[in-house]
Amino acid sequence: SEERLLSLHASLCERFEAARSALAAQAAYAFNRDALLCGAALLEKFQRLKADQQGLDFADVEWRVHQLLARSDYAAAMQYKLDARYRHILLDEFQDTNPLQWQVLKSWLVASGEAGSPPTVFLVGDPKQSIYRFRRAEARLFDLAGKFLEAEYGAARLSQNLSYRCAQPVIDQVNKVFAVEIGYDLFHPHDAVRKELAGGVEVLPLARDEREETVPAEAPLALRNPLTTPREDTEDRRYESEAAQVAEGIRAIVGRWVVTDKGKPRLADYRDVMLLVRRRTRLEAYEKALKAARIPFVSTRRGGLLDTLECRDLTALLEFLAAPFADLKLAHALRSPVCGCSDDDLIALAQRDEPTWWRRLRALAQGGEASPTLARAHELLADWLRLADTLPVHDLLDRIYFRSDLLERYRTAVPEALQGAVTANLHAFLELALAVDSGRYPSLAKFLRQIAELRRAADQEAPDEGAIGDSANAVRIHTVHEAKGLESPVVWLLDANAAPNPDRGYRVLLDWPPEEAAPRHFSLYGKSETLVPQQKKLLEDEAAIAARENLNLLYVAMTRAQQALLVSGCETRKSSGSSWHAKLQAAVGEEAAAIAPVFETAAPVAEEATTPPIAAADPRLAQPLSVGQREQAEQTPQQRLGIRLHALLEWLAPPEAVTDKAVLQDRLELEHDEFEPLWQEAHAILAAPELQPYFDPATYRRAWNELPYRNAAGETRRIDRLVELEDAFWVLDYKTTESVAAPARAAAPY
Repeated sequence: SEERLLSLHASLCERFEAARSALAAQAAYAFNRDALLCGAALLEKFQRLKADQQGLDFADVEWRVHQLLARSDYAAAMQYKLDARYRHILLDEFQDTNPLQWQVLKSWLVASGEAGSPPTVFLVGDPKQSIYRFRRAEARLFDLAGKFLEAEYGAARLSQNLSYRCAQPVIDQVNKVFAVEIGYDLFHPHDAVRKELAGGVEVLPLARDEREETVPAEAPLALRNPLTTPREDTEDRRYESEAAQVAEGIRAIVGRWVVTDKGKPRLADYRDVMLLVRRRTRLEAYEKALKAARIPFVSTRRGGLLDTLECRDLTALLEFLAAPFADLKLAHALRSPVCGCSDDDLIALAQRDEPTWWRRLRALAQGGEASPTLARAHELLADWLRLADTLPVHDLLDRIYFRSDLLERYRTAVPEALQGAVTANLHAFLELALAVDSGRYPSLAKFLRQIAELRRAADQEAPDEGAIGDSANAVRIHTVHEAKGLESPVVWLLDANAAPNPDRGYRVLLDWPPEEAAPRHFSLYGKSETLVPQQKKLLEDEAAIAARENLNLLYVAMTRAQQALLVSGCETRKSSGSSWHAKLQAAVGEEAAAIAPVFETAAPVAEEATTPPIAAADPRLAQPLSVGQREQAEQTPQQRLGIRLHALLEWLAPPEAVTDKAVLQDRLELEHDEFEPLWQEAHAILAAPELQPYFDPATYRRAWNELPYRNAAGETRRIDRLVELEDAFWVLDYKTTESVAAPARAAAPY
């Protein structure tokens, strides 16, 4: 019957659903079993590595303090010492506390109360500013800790909804934005203390690619020739448009707007502008626009050093020194401030007939036909070419910096506002040369390969630009997380139409109620369709917390602005009414007036006050500079032999020995005839019977190669090899060019 059919159908569907859930549970179990096995092995290796280096990370500190105060036999004694030493406790930013930190604090407070000597506790926090969920900060702890202090300590709870930072017009828009957020019970209307302070919020139109509007709607479809026409990224063009808007806006602010500083009005400087982004993904587009507009800025973007113009100049110079037939690299180096040659100089070289530009430059100089700048360039380059194969890269660069008066030349070639950043980047490039193999091995080609690898690497692995200090008159660029606790007269919120960061890769599901001593649930998951019902419920709860933290992040961003908040973003294919830009646009209204008239000074301001001066051609760049001579002894063949043998012993000696002969020969960049004697000598040393206690892993406990240490004078030195035996530590110092007749003198530095 139909009724029977429907009943069987429903029963069968239930069984299918149960089977699918069981299969999903089995798959989740298998995935977590394998993932946690790998994770446990990784953590074990990581902990062993930290123990060998006698280091702790922040998680270790938290866990060890928790063990010491809450779980060890010494907990009572430690709590007594804390009671005797500290009578007043102030805990700031408590909304960023995690459950383990709260347990540490609670164990101390409970023990103090039981001992009859409770301290005075002042707990400060704002759950609306809890934005560190990614490191397990738990905003719910704020209310839990408050109830504990009220019950156990008789604490009074005080609320504060006054802003001492922001102007009233900014606070008004903050109130409008969060008043309409359903379920956001953390927020209560704010009021400003400094009501007389001028302020305003302006939401700019979303940036779009203007070129899209000029393309005919019915344009014929044509294939792009990839050899002649680059692919155009519409999204990148939108970000470029927004970045150009930002640069133009900053130029209109600096020197024209009036801000209040310590109660007194003054014209805005670059340092008064702070740019905020949710994430660093598109930061390069904004930095590029600021550089093009000659606006000084300080960025926290990771990487970027090797992409700066000054570091590209130096890289081109080193590439020429490694390959003197590289004409384009030589032209780049000649045109840079290092050599200061003009276009006429390059034209003079281009018109000659010699096969390479270096030969042309040499012919001009030797024939007395070169201009003063070309003659100077030839003299410097000839000296550096002679030393390129013998000096370590750091020493070579040090000579280049000194002989070319490089820092002064770059300071003269860039606007005053950018001089600090350029100088810092040049120092950072020199430090980078010291970081490769500790600057010890003279291999320019290896350093250039390292530079190329770093340029291709992810931003977090590439070297950062040089730091120029907070006192510089420069625009500051921060993520919203970094800006926590900071403030600025003018804040510009960038890329405000972007969606929150999507989840990628394997994620952790953790259920740790703030009142519990340990998590109730811990598991990993990949794709959402593989989740079991328990995981789905936890994921829904986590999504609700993430949505609340997204609002917290917007609150933090808005309240960094003392007087002016500007908001911009880019059009997206999937517009969302929940973006920050949409929320702020709804608050201020579509027809809101621009805020510039509120801040602009009535008196005209000279153009020089708003635009960094373009550096005029310094006559010194056209004249050979008298820089003196720095004498430096060249390495002898015996010294080069010692350095190479030293490196080979380091790589061949355990615990992390490299035994591939071809790999080591490539590392030393030697031909077979040069490498083979080194190979034989190194193996003879490692196989010597009297040295087996120091090279055979079966005879010693532990060993380290190239171990850094700091001596009594505070200088960083290195031990070639340190070996731990049963009863002693042995220091091995490789020597090939020095006498060992006086071992006591050789051992004295250690």
